Amino acid sequence: MRVPLDWLHDYVESRLDASSTADTLTMLGLEVEEVEDEGASASPVLNVTVMSNRGDCLSMIGVARELAADEDLPVKLPSFEMQAGGPPAGEHATVEIEDPDLCYRYAATLIMGVKIVESPEWMARRLIAAGMRPINSVVDVTNYVMLETGQPLHAFDYDLLEDHAIVVRRARPGETLTTLDGGERELKPDMLAICDRKRPVAVAGVMGGANSEVTAGTVNVLIESATFNGGAVRRTARALGLPTEASYRFERGVDPGGTANAAKRAAELIRQISGGVICEGVVDTVARAAQERSVAVRAERASAILGMELSAEQCAGYLRRLSLKADVSGGGVDVIVPTYRADLVEEIDLIEEIGRVCGFDNLPATLITGPSLQGRDSAQGEQEGSMRRILQACGLQEVVTHSIVAKDTPAPEGTQRVSLRNVLSEDVAEMRTSLVPGLVQVLGTNFSRDVRDLAVFEIGKVFFTADSPSEKTMVAACLTGSRWDGLWAIPDRKLQPAAFRQALSADFYQAKGVAQTLLEGMGAQGLSFRPQRGELWRDGFAAGIFAGDEMVGLVGEISPALRESCNLKAPAFGFEIDSGWLMKQGGALRRWQAPSRFPAIKRDLAVVVDEQVEYAAISGVVEGVAEGLLEDLTLFDIYRGQQIPEGKKSLAFSLSFRSSEKTLTDEDVASVMAAIRERLERNLQAGFRDS
Repeated sequence: MRVPLDWLHDYVESRLDASSTADTLTMLGLEVEEVEDEGASASPVLNVTVMSNRGDCLSMIGVARELAADEDLPVKLPSFEMQAGGPPAGEHATVEIEDPDLCYRYAATLIMGVKIVESPEWMARRLIAAGMRPINSVVDVTNYVMLETGQPLHAFDYDLLEDHAIVVRRARPGETLTTLDGGERELKPDMLAICDRKRPVAVAGVMGGANSEVTAGTVNVLIESATFNGGAVRRTARALGLPTEASYRFERGVDPGGTANAAKRAAELIRQISGGVICEGVVDTVARAAQERSVAVRAERASAILGMELSAEQCAGYLRRLSLKADVSGGGVDVIVPTYRADLVEEIDLIEEIGRVCGFDNLPATLITGPSLQGRDSAQGEQEGSMRRILQACGLQEVVTHSIVAKDTPAPEGTQRVSLRNVLSEDVAEMRTSLVPGLVQVLGTNFSRDVRDLAVFEIGKVFFTADSPSEKTMVAACLTGSRWDGLWAIPDRKLQPAAFRQALSADFYQAKGVAQTLLEGMGAQGLSFRPQRGELWRDGFAAGIFAGDEMVGLVGEISPALRESCNLKAPAFGFEIDSGWLMKQGGALRRWQAPSRFPAIKRDLAVVVDEQVEYAAISGVVEGVAEGLLEDLTLFDIYRGQQIPEGKKSLAFSLSFRSSEKTLTDEDVASVMAAIRERLERNLQAGFRDS
């Protein structure tokens, strides 16, 4: 918006020059992009950028209020009285609003016997400086008052209106209008039109029609001043490809309380410049009355937000400088918000106004206090950093996938999905319930581009619905392809026997090993792995990660269905763990213990048990019996076949014993091994075979 400085000074007696005025308005939130100095004979012009929620500042008076608030000066408003000498306007013109949802108020004034002339030099000069072209004394007045008050106006040739009536209604199918720019516009039923008794004469809030245009022969003029629905005006202007100064203001909101005043101001200026007689009164039809709002602001809250001590009286003083009615009440201020400030709705809006008038550059600089709840310097950020370092050390790369996923993306069993409203397509219809599908999609995309060996992880939020939408942080990883691709000592994998190639490929145990490394690195203890099923995992090839009876994660082979949906044509393995639970495990200090200087003794043990007996049950018995002496327990073989009864399996373990106090003897280890056998036989009905 272009603001001539001399015009601005009609409403506020500012002592600032153009440069200082520009700096002041910019600090208040009205950014001045440029100051145009037209020389000694002309006033400087400020090019001001107005935020979309400050429609009141698309006027000279609105900008003057801002400048006056900063300098604590009064605002000098123009007169909104008109010298009427004619008959009542209501006897000569009627206004009907058929669509009150699109037109809230329509006011009209009537001037008889005008003479169309050129505008006086002072008005033409100001219009040109503000970026508008002078046309004639009537049209120029409507533009002048619009720039002055922010209220768009339109002048009709009264004698060209059928029955001298104004009907505000939606356009009818097939109706067209030739607008003032000479273009013929096809009006749609969702567009608001200003009509007489027979036809449209203007597109509401956008542009008038040529069929009722004020010309050199016009004698009687009807002035329109209305409040239209801003959203409807915006849609109409875009559909017609016809943005105007009027539509720009309606889109951002005009003052519904100033509609009649603007019409009276225009009528009086036309009388002064073009002569004629103003009809008595205003034909003012109100479909939805404008209401001032009452908003309370607490001085204590304002002080906390702005970081400086403010009394209720100080808060009221700053708000009064903005032409707001503010009364101190106890420890707060009761504020009456005028209709032209549609942006002031809640307490926080008024606190921002206090800060603007006080000057954001005058607020004290203080260091941030309290814990950092987000970011990498917070406790959560540090824990996530630890997880990243552990997984990266395991050879995994971090990726970030989309939180919004396609409809019916595979999800953990029992999860209630969070669906989006007004989705653009089925591919972006829901919030993700698991990180795993996104990671598999990454593997599939790379696989299709001949990148076959990948190990990736992600730390991110998943979303679900219980009583209300909720979210939690998870950590997940997926692996596919070779573990040692490109190692110089290993010949081409394609030429090796199948068993050898399989030994080089990622598998369940690698995924489980990475998960265990992460869990142990974050301080988790007492965990167990138990067979588990899940929609994302291949049946019989997945295990739940349990802390006691609570399942905190899953590890396994990705299900064929999920791989197929992501175009991944190779086996993939991974895990997903509740990151929130995992981060709670990392608080305790882990003590370093020096390795024993005494030698170890190794023994092998082959245990025959029923098929349903889990490894964890056997290892739990062994570790419980040999606690303090058992240094390592390794499963190195599982055998089914000859010499093993049907329904049974043989698990071969390597046990390493070491004491931190003495050298163990064969007798020491033999007694422990005997105790282990006895406990396994008693608890698990185990048998034994020579290893």
